[in-house]
Amino acid sequence: MAKGMIRTVLGLMVVGAFVGGSIASYENHADKAPVAKSQTKPVVQKANTQPAPQSANLESKPTWEYKTFTDPIDGTSSKSAFLDSANTVKLSFPYSDKTAIMLRATKFSSGNTRLDIVALSGQLTCRQLCTVRVRIDNQEPLGIGAVDDSTPGKSDTLNLEKSLVAKLATANKVLIEVDFFTDGRKVFEFYPKGLTL
Repeated sequence: MAKGMIRTVLGLMVVGAFVGGSIASYENHADKAPVAKSQTKPVVQKANTQPAPQSANLESKPTWEYKTFTDPIDGTSSKSAFLDSANTVKLSFPYSDKTAIMLRATKFSSGNTRLDIVALSGQLTCRQLCTVRVRIDNQEPLGIGAVDDSTPGKSDTLNLEKSLVAKLATANKVLIEVDFFTDGRKVFEFYPKGLTL
């Protein structure tokens, strides 16, 4: 019986020590909020120093490209400037791709200037003489005289009044409406400021 009591007393002491230790451990941490492992290190977010991405409609606009041509016979030279339209249009079959038009301004050694519209695909409709509608910045639309100056069988080039060249150099935005065979009138947008010939 004595041995049984000793075992019981020892058992109670072990249980008491265990329970007491657990209570003491609980009391030591009771004033602290539980901490999840993921929160042991402070999370510091760095300020975004990258510039905000530009929206798709603020893509870079085409700029003038220049070339000088020398006549191999008489040695005279001319300087041409080329500017693609900022927009494209979809034409019907057989022109499956979108197309743009190009402005080509040329200054000859004589001092004369010339301005052409060139369709990069499709056929422009102009029966010898025609009128092209042009709007410069916020001014009233103009009817500019044009002449079909295409290579035979192409119908892709219109020669415009040269008075328009000087206006292009200072214009921020120019809208030009041309007539395409089977597709009708299409408007193209240009940003020509800074033209130098």
